[in-house]
Amino acid sequence: SPNYGSFGLCIGLSGIPFIADTVKFPNLQAAAGSSILLNLDNGTVSGAIAQATGFSSVIGYDQLTNTSLQNAKIEYWGIKNANAGTSCRTLVGANAANPNSGARKLGEIAYASLKSGGGYVAGLTGCVTSGGTKSGNTNLCGSGYASNSPNLLLSLIQTPSAPVAANSIGGSFVHLSSSAAGQWGLVSTTLKVLAYTGGGSSCPYRVTSVGSASYRTVAPIANAAFGGGTLVASSDYSPQTQIGIEVGNGNGNICNSVAGTTATIVAQLSAGSGTDTTYYTNQAGKNLVFVLVGDTSFSSPAQGGNWSDPWVRVLAFPASP
Repeated sequence: SPNYGSFGLCIGLSGIPFIADTVKFPNLQAAAGSSILLNLDNGTVSGAIAQATGFSSVIGYDQLTNTSLQNAKIEYWGIKNANAGTSCRTLVGANAANPNSGARKLGEIAYASLKSGGGYVAGLTGCVTSGGTKSGNTNLCGSGYASNSPNLLLSLIQTPSAPVAANSIGGSFVHLSSSAAGQWGLVSTTLKVLAYTGGGSSCPYRVTSVGSASYRTVAPIANAAFGGGTLVASSDYSPQTQIGIEVGNGNGNICNSVAGTTATIVAQLSAGSGTDTTYYTNQAGKNLVFVLVGDTSFSSPAQGGNWSDPWVRVLAFPASP
Protein backbone atom coordinates (compact mmCIF):
# COMPACT_ATOMS: atom_id res chain seq x y z
CA SER A 1 0.00 0.00 0.00
CA PRO A 2 1.44 3.40 -0.96
CA ASN A 3 0.17 5.16 2.17
CA TYR A 4 -0.76 2.68 4.90
CA GLY A 5 2.82 2.60 6.15
CA SER A 6 4.59 0.00 8.29
CA PHE A 7 2.44 -2.39 10.29
CA GLY A 8 2.63 -5.58 12.31
CA LEU A 9 0.60 -8.57 11.17
CA CYS A 10 -1.79 -10.63 13.25
CA ILE A 11 -3.48 -13.69 11.72
CA GLY A 12 -6.76 -14.80 13.27
CA LEU A 13 -9.48 -17.40 12.85
CA SER A 14 -13.22 -16.82 12.91
CA GLY A 15 -16.28 -18.98 12.35
CA ILE A 16 -14.95 -21.89 14.44
CA PRO A 17 -17.79 -24.26 15.49
CA PHE A 18 -18.84 -24.27 19.14
CA ILE A 19 -16.72 -21.22 19.89
CA ALA A 20 -18.08 -17.70 20.27
CA ASP A 21 -18.34 -16.12 16.83
CA THR A 22 -15.44 -13.75 17.17
CA VAL A 23 -11.90 -13.73 15.87
CA LYS A 24 -9.28 -15.75 17.76
CA PHE A 25 -5.52 -15.42 17.29
CA PRO A 26 -3.87 -18.86 17.41
CA ASN A 27 -0.18 -19.59 17.11
CA LEU A 28 0.05 -20.61 13.45
CA GLN A 29 3.73 -21.38 13.92
CA ALA A 30 2.96 -24.13 16.45
CA ALA A 31 5.02 -27.31 16.21
CA ALA A 32 3.81 -29.96 13.77
CA GLY A 33 1.25 -32.22 15.41
CA SER A 34 0.01 -29.65 17.88
CA SER A 35 -3.52 -28.40 17.42
CA ILE A 36 -4.05 -24.69 16.84
CA LEU A 37 -7.41 -25.14 18.57
CA LEU A 38 -5.55 -25.32 21.87
CA ASN A 39 -4.82 -21.99 23.57
CA LEU A 40 -6.66 -20.21 20.78
CA ASP A 41 -5.56 -16.74 21.76
CA ASN A 42 -1.81 -17.27 22.15
CA GLY A 43 -0.85 -15.74 18.80
CA THR A 44 1.45 -12.70 18.71
CA VAL A 45 2.07 -9.88 16.29
CA SER A 46 4.87 -10.06 13.72
CA GLY A 47 7.72 -7.62 13.51
CA ALA A 48 7.09 -4.42 11.57
CA ILE A 49 6.49 -4.96 7.84
CA ALA A 50 7.71 -1.86 6.05
CA GLN A 51 5.98 -0.40 3.00
CA ALA A 52 6.77 -2.32 -0.17
CA THR A 53 8.67 -5.13 1.53
CA GLY A 54 7.52 -8.58 2.57
CA PHE A 55 8.21 -11.82 4.37
CA SER A 56 7.47 -15.54 3.98
CA SER A 57 5.76 -17.96 6.34
CA VAL A 58 4.76 -21.63 6.38
CA ILE A 59 1.58 -23.15 7.84
CA GLY A 60 1.80 -26.84 8.76
CA TYR A 61 -0.07 -29.48 6.77
CA ASP A 62 -1.67 -30.93 9.91
CA GLN A 63 -3.21 -27.54 10.63
CA LEU A 64 -4.72 -27.28 7.15
CA THR A 65 -6.40 -30.67 7.42
CA ASN A 66 -8.13 -30.01 10.75
CA THR A 67 -11.79 -30.83 10.04
CA SER A 68 -12.94 -28.55 12.87
CA LEU A 69 -11.77 -25.61 10.78
CA GLN A 70 -13.28 -26.46 7.41
CA ASN A 71 -15.82 -23.63 7.64
CA ALA A 72 -13.54 -21.13 9.34
CA LYS A 73 -12.09 -17.97 7.88
CA ILE A 74 -8.54 -16.68 8.19
CA GLU A 75 -8.48 -13.00 9.08
CA TYR A 76 -5.53 -10.68 8.47
CA TRP A 77 -5.11 -7.75 10.87
CA GLY A 78 -2.74 -4.82 10.56
CA ILE A 79 -1.42 -3.46 13.85
CA LYS A 80 0.26 -0.06 14.11
CA ASN A 81 3.11 0.76 16.50
CA ALA A 82 3.33 -2.57 18.31
CA ASN A 83 6.39 -4.50 19.43
CA ALA A 84 6.93 -7.94 17.91
CA GLY A 85 5.73 -10.72 20.18
CA THR A 86 2.93 -8.72 21.80
CA SER A 87 -0.37 -10.57 22.21
CA CYS A 88 -2.66 -10.09 19.20
CA ARG A 89 -5.72 -10.33 21.43
CA THR A 90 -4.40 -7.47 23.55
CA LEU A 91 -3.65 -5.37 20.48
CA VAL A 92 -6.97 -5.93 18.72
CA GLY A 93 -9.04 -5.82 21.90
CA ALA A 94 -11.74 -8.06 23.29
CA ASN A 95 -14.32 -7.12 20.65
CA ALA A 96 -13.12 -7.42 17.05
CA ALA A 97 -16.25 -5.60 15.85
CA ASN A 98 -14.99 -2.53 17.73
CA PRO A 99 -11.20 -2.92 17.65
CA ASN A 100 -8.59 -0.79 19.33
CA SER A 101 -7.54 2.29 17.39
CA GLY A 102 -4.23 0.81 16.23
CA ALA A 103 -5.82 -2.35 14.78
CA ARG A 104 -7.41 -2.68 11.35
CA LYS A 105 -8.87 -5.76 9.69
CA LEU A 106 -7.23 -6.02 6.28
CA GLY A 107 -9.23 -8.88 4.81
CA GLU A 108 -10.16 -12.53 5.16
CA ILE A 109 -10.12 -15.76 3.15
CA ALA A 110 -11.86 -19.12 3.50
CA TYR A 111 -9.66 -21.54 5.44
CA ALA A 112 -10.72 -24.38 3.13
CA SER A 113 -9.39 -22.48 0.10
CA LEU A 114 -5.79 -23.11 1.16
CA LYS A 115 -4.34 -26.24 -0.40
CA SER A 116 -1.58 -28.44 0.99
CA GLY A 117 1.70 -27.93 -0.84
CA GLY A 118 0.46 -24.71 -2.43
CA GLY A 119 1.99 -21.27 -2.46
CA TYR A 120 0.07 -18.02 -1.99
CA VAL A 121 0.91 -14.34 -2.12
CA ALA A 122 -1.12 -11.95 0.01
CA GLY A 123 -0.63 -8.37 -1.15
CA LEU A 124 -2.02 -5.25 0.51
CA THR A 125 -2.98 -2.64 -2.08
CA GLY A 126 -4.79 0.69 -2.13
CA CYS A 127 -4.92 3.36 0.58
CA VAL A 128 -6.50 4.51 3.82
CA THR A 129 -8.15 7.95 3.91
CA SER A 130 -6.70 9.06 7.25
CA GLY A 131 -3.75 8.07 9.35
CA GLY A 132 -1.66 7.12 6.33
CA THR A 133 1.85 8.23 5.49
CA LYS A 134 0.70 10.26 2.46
CA SER A 135 -2.51 11.97 1.39
CA GLY A 136 -4.50 9.75 -0.92
CA ASN A 137 -5.44 10.40 -4.54
CA THR A 138 -6.39 8.23 -7.49
CA ASN A 139 -2.93 8.41 -9.08
CA LEU A 140 -1.33 7.20 -5.86
CA CYS A 141 -3.95 4.73 -4.65
CA GLY A 142 -5.57 3.40 -7.80
CA SER A 143 -8.77 4.22 -9.62
CA GLY A 144 -11.00 2.78 -6.88
CA TYR A 145 -9.95 5.42 -4.33
CA ALA A 146 -12.00 8.42 -3.20
CA SER A 147 -11.45 10.80 -0.29
CA ASN A 148 -14.51 9.42 1.46
CA SER A 149 -13.98 5.81 0.38
CA PRO A 150 -10.69 4.07 1.17
CA ASN A 151 -9.73 1.14 -1.03
CA LEU A 152 -7.23 -0.72 1.16
CA LEU A 153 -7.59 -4.30 -0.04
CA LEU A 154 -6.01 -7.68 0.60
CA SER A 155 -5.44 -9.60 -2.62
CA LEU A 156 -4.70 -13.31 -2.19
CA ILE A 157 -3.18 -15.03 -5.22
CA GLN A 158 -2.44 -18.72 -5.59
CA THR A 159 0.91 -19.30 -7.25
CA PRO A 160 2.26 -22.20 -9.32
CA SER A 161 3.87 -24.85 -7.16
CA ALA A 162 4.60 -27.86 -9.38
CA PRO A 163 8.25 -28.93 -9.83
CA VAL A 164 10.20 -27.69 -12.85
CA ALA A 165 13.49 -28.76 -14.45
CA ALA A 166 16.20 -29.36 -11.86
CA ASN A 167 18.54 -26.70 -13.29
CA SER A 168 15.83 -24.07 -13.73
CA ILE A 169 13.57 -21.84 -11.66
CA GLY A 170 9.96 -21.31 -12.71
CA GLY A 171 8.93 -17.67 -12.84
CA SER A 172 5.53 -16.02 -12.28
CA PHE A 173 4.78 -12.30 -12.20
CA VAL A 174 2.08 -10.39 -10.32
CA HIS A 175 1.47 -6.63 -10.66
CA LEU A 176 0.29 -5.11 -7.35
CA SER A 177 1.52 -1.52 -7.64
CA SER A 178 -1.68 0.51 -7.38
CA SER A 179 0.15 3.81 -7.90
CA ALA A 180 1.75 2.48 -11.09
CA ALA A 181 -1.58 1.52 -12.63
CA GLY A 182 -2.22 4.04 -15.40
CA GLN A 183 1.30 5.51 -15.21
CA TRP A 184 4.45 4.59 -17.12
CA GLY A 185 2.31 2.28 -19.24
CA LEU A 186 2.16 -0.07 -16.26
CA VAL A 187 -1.50 -0.99 -16.41
CA SER A 188 0.07 -4.03 -18.01
CA THR A 189 3.79 -4.55 -17.90
CA THR A 190 6.48 -7.16 -18.40
CA LEU A 191 9.01 -8.45 -15.89
CA LYS A 192 12.44 -9.38 -17.18
CA VAL A 193 15.46 -11.14 -15.73
CA LEU A 194 18.74 -9.83 -17.15
CA ALA A 195 21.55 -12.36 -16.67
CA TYR A 196 25.04 -10.89 -16.95
CA THR A 197 26.19 -13.38 -19.55
CA GLY A 198 25.57 -14.20 -23.16
CA GLY A 199 24.64 -10.70 -24.31
CA GLY A 200 26.02 -8.65 -27.17
CA SER A 201 28.59 -5.88 -27.33
CA SER A 202 25.99 -3.14 -26.85
CA CYS A 203 24.34 -4.91 -23.92
CA PRO A 204 26.18 -7.51 -21.82
CA TYR A 205 22.92 -8.96 -20.47
CA ARG A 206 20.89 -11.85 -21.80
CA VAL A 207 17.30 -10.70 -21.30
CA THR A 208 14.58 -13.23 -20.45
CA SER A 209 10.94 -12.21 -20.24
CA VAL A 210 9.25 -13.80 -17.21
CA GLY A 211 5.79 -12.64 -18.24
CA SER A 212 3.35 -9.76 -18.48
CA ALA A 213 0.66 -8.93 -15.93
CA SER A 214 -1.95 -6.24 -15.44
CA TYR A 215 -2.54 -4.43 -12.17
CA ARG A 216 -4.07 -6.77 -9.61
CA THR A 217 -4.19 -9.79 -11.86
CA VAL A 218 -5.73 -12.36 -9.54
CA ALA A 219 -6.82 -15.33 -11.66
CA PRO A 220 -4.32 -18.16 -11.15
CA ILE A 221 -3.12 -20.19 -14.10
CA ALA A 222 -1.93 -23.61 -12.91
CA ASN A 223 1.83 -24.14 -13.22
CA ALA A 224 2.29 -21.11 -15.46
CA ALA A 225 2.74 -17.40 -14.99
CA PHE A 226 0.06 -14.80 -14.59
CA GLY A 227 -0.15 -13.52 -18.14
CA GLY A 228 2.83 -15.48 -19.43
CA GLY A 229 6.00 -16.99 -18.09
CA THR A 230 9.21 -18.87 -18.58
CA LEU A 231 11.90 -20.90 -16.89
CA VAL A 232 15.13 -19.15 -15.97
CA ALA A 233 18.33 -21.17 -15.52
CA SER A 234 19.31 -21.18 -11.84
CA SER A 235 22.87 -20.32 -12.89
CA ASP A 236 21.61 -17.02 -14.34
CA TYR A 237 21.04 -15.58 -10.87
CA SER A 238 24.25 -13.88 -9.79
CA PRO A 239 25.14 -10.64 -7.97
CA GLN A 240 25.24 -8.95 -11.41
CA THR A 241 21.79 -10.17 -12.49
CA GLN A 242 19.17 -7.44 -12.86
CA ILE A 243 15.46 -8.02 -12.23
CA GLY A 244 13.23 -5.30 -13.59
CA ILE A 245 10.25 -4.05 -15.53
CA GLU A 246 9.80 -2.40 -18.90
CA VAL A 247 9.21 1.33 -18.58
CA GLY A 248 9.03 4.21 -21.02
CA ASN A 249 10.72 7.13 -19.28
CA GLY A 250 14.35 6.06 -19.59
CA ASN A 251 15.31 6.65 -15.95
CA GLY A 252 17.78 4.08 -14.71
CA ASN A 253 17.11 1.81 -17.65
CA ILE A 254 19.34 -1.11 -18.55
CA CYS A 255 19.14 -2.50 -22.08
CA ASN A 256 15.85 -2.33 -23.92
CA SER A 257 14.19 0.17 -21.57
CA VAL A 258 14.22 -2.05 -18.48
CA ALA A 259 14.42 -0.41 -15.06
CA GLY A 260 16.18 -3.05 -13.00
CA THR A 261 17.37 -3.79 -9.48
CA THR A 262 20.11 -6.28 -8.71
CA ALA A 263 19.02 -9.80 -7.85
CA THR A 264 20.77 -9.43 -4.49
CA ILE A 265 18.74 -6.36 -3.54
CA VAL A 266 15.49 -8.03 -4.60
CA ALA A 267 16.37 -11.01 -2.37
CA GLN A 268 17.23 -8.76 0.57
CA LEU A 269 13.98 -6.80 0.28
CA SER A 270 12.06 -10.07 0.15
CA ALA A 271 13.81 -12.09 2.85
CA GLY A 272 15.89 -9.68 4.94
CA SER A 273 19.32 -8.09 5.06
CA GLY A 274 22.26 -10.39 4.56
CA THR A 275 20.41 -12.50 1.96
CA ASP A 276 22.45 -13.24 -1.17
CA THR A 277 21.79 -14.89 -4.51
CA THR A 278 21.69 -18.37 -2.98
CA TYR A 279 18.12 -17.25 -2.24
CA TYR A 280 17.44 -18.07 -5.91
CA THR A 281 19.70 -21.05 -6.50
CA ASN A 282 18.13 -22.76 -3.47
CA GLN A 283 14.90 -22.70 -5.50
CA ALA A 284 16.34 -24.80 -8.33
CA GLY A 285 13.65 -27.17 -9.55
CA LYS A 286 10.93 -25.01 -7.97
CA ASN A 287 8.94 -21.85 -8.67
CA LEU A 288 9.40 -18.22 -7.67
CA VAL A 289 6.74 -15.55 -7.85
CA PHE A 290 7.86 -11.97 -8.57
CA VAL A 291 5.62 -9.17 -7.30
CA LEU A 292 5.68 -5.53 -8.44
CA VAL A 293 4.86 -3.20 -5.52
CA GLY A 294 5.51 0.37 -4.45
CA ASP A 295 4.91 3.98 -5.36
CA THR A 296 6.03 5.55 -8.64
CA SER A 297 6.23 9.03 -7.09
CA PHE A 298 9.30 8.07 -5.01
CA SER A 299 12.73 7.89 -6.58
CA SER A 300 14.70 4.70 -6.11
CA PRO A 301 17.90 4.87 -4.02
CA ALA A 302 19.89 4.63 -7.26
CA GLN A 303 18.21 7.88 -8.36
CA GLY A 304 18.74 9.68 -5.05
CA GLY A 305 15.83 8.34 -3.02
CA ASN A 306 15.96 6.69 0.40
CA TRP A 307 15.87 2.99 1.18
CA SER A 308 13.00 3.60 3.60
CA ASP A 309 10.78 5.08 0.87
CA PRO A 310 8.21 2.83 -0.86
CA TRP A 311 9.75 3.26 -4.33
CA VAL A 312 8.59 0.90 -7.05
CA ARG A 313 10.40 -2.41 -6.63
CA VAL A 314 10.16 -6.13 -7.26
CA LEU A 315 9.90 -8.75 -4.51
CA ALA A 316 10.51 -12.46 -5.07
CA PHE A 317 8.94 -15.22 -2.97
CA PRO A 318 9.29 -19.02 -3.09
CA ALA A 319 6.07 -20.44 -4.54
CA SER A 320 6.98 -24.12 -4.10
CA PRO A 321 7.32 -25.95 -0.78
